[in-house]
Amino acid sequence: MSQAQLATALNVTVRTLQNWEAGKGTSLMAKKTGDLRDLLSRMDDYVVAPKEKEWLSSSLEAFGSRTPQQLIIAGRIRDIVIEFDRLREGQPV
Repeated sequence: MSQAQLATALNVTVRTLQNWEAGKGTSLMAKKTGDLRDLLSRMDDYVVAPKEKEWLSSSLEAFGSRTPQQLIIAGRIRDIVIEFDRLREGQPV
């Protein structure tokens, strides 16, 4: 992911992301990265590590035939987390 894509995914500016990387202005970082942490946690539970890259780039019916990577770049990380939670609860995805 580029800085611009990650910034969009986290709903922050590229400058904010650059500041975080430099260790500046990190007071909101935990809040803004919460969905990303949740996603990584769910991936650890459901996606086999060697297959993560393949999963991220696979079109999935649960996401309207979009890839998880497309949703992440569009700032829709929470949608992926919700689908993992539905899977955990035994609901259809």
